[in-house]
Amino acid sequence: MRYAHYTKRTCTAMPASMTMSKVFQQQLREASQRTDSALCVGLDPRTERLPEPCLGETNPLFTFCRPIVDATADLVCAFKPQIACFAGMGAEEDLRLLMQHLRQQHPSVPVIL
Repeated sequence: MRYAHYTKRTCTAMPASMTMSKVFQQQLREASQRTDSALCVGLDPRTERLPEPCLGETNPLFTFCRPIVDATADLVCAFKPQIACFAGMGAEEDLRLLMQHLRQQHPSVPVIL
């Protein structure tokens, strides 16, 4: 599978000058082949949109994102937690827990952070 850069109406081959490391490219390629997918799940939760049960938790963003990750890990080629969402809400610990969970439970899925 060849990765591409998508815009509104065009799809072009990724230039060789892209700065992604060769290791990451290989991991992404392998994950895409394993899942037969080019789907990347973005994780950018907003506190005001969280379900009520998550709000009472010590780490509500982690509590919200963890089941999404677990439910989709076999379907995606990557996860992309939005660091600005976590940092903007002072939820760096939630992001740390999420990254730890990703590394321990889904080590073969690349993470774009």
